[in-house]
Amino acid sequence: MPTVSLKPLSRSATIDLAVQLAPSAWLSTLQILTRYVHGNPLVLAELLTEIEPYQRPGVDWLTLPPRSTPTVDAIATAQIRDLDEGQTTLLQTIALSPATHVAALRQLTPESADLLDDLADLAFVRVHGAYVSVVDPRVRMHLHWGLASRTRRERLAELAELTEPFDPHLAVWCRSSGLTDPSKTDELLEASAQPSRTTASTRPSSWPRNLWAEPTTCRDTAPGSPI
Repeated sequence: MPTVSLKPLSRSATIDLAVQLAPSAWLSTLQILTRYVHGNPLVLAELLTEIEPYQRPGVDWLTLPPRSTPTVDAIATAQIRDLDEGQTTLLQTIALSPATHVAALRQLTPESADLLDDLADLAFVRVHGAYVSVVDPRVRMHLHWGLASRTRRERLAELAELTEPFDPHLAVWCRSSGLTDPSKTDELLEASAQPSRTTASTRPSSWPRNLWAEPTTCRDTAPGSPI
């Protein structure tokens, strides 16, 4: 039987569809969410179903990356199924943050440098200067939320220690996942406002404002910033 392949929607078409599906939602909220769907209307519909009423007008926090959905899990699982254990583990670590310092990743294991090159060659990650990020946001969502909360915090804590010598501001971001002390809020906000050597790692739009839930607010997130 003949098969039909559907191309992803363009960014503008995805936003237009989001407005139709959730007319009560603030446009900034929709612009944020559409960055994670890779032009897939089914993923978009699932994400819009998951957001709470107060998140739609931008009153309440949006958790970023958005929690994975059944369609996201199916797509991502198919994409990463041929990766070996080492490649998958490193990709999981990169998925914890909007951007990760390459030098920090290379210190994780003796094989990390080669594994990182493999992931770049396979187009799972994109290296921009001294930083690396996951190419497909759906893969990032799947891997990020596929880890147990404790494991996620432990890996972020390890990543923070390794990142500190290279980018202290990004290290603060990594530590923020496990913070429960409100007195640390000023440190996080101060670091988020500092200029960085990459636009992807410490731009305020990528930073969590709520230290307990790892979110950012849709009011503070500028459309089009890399996450």
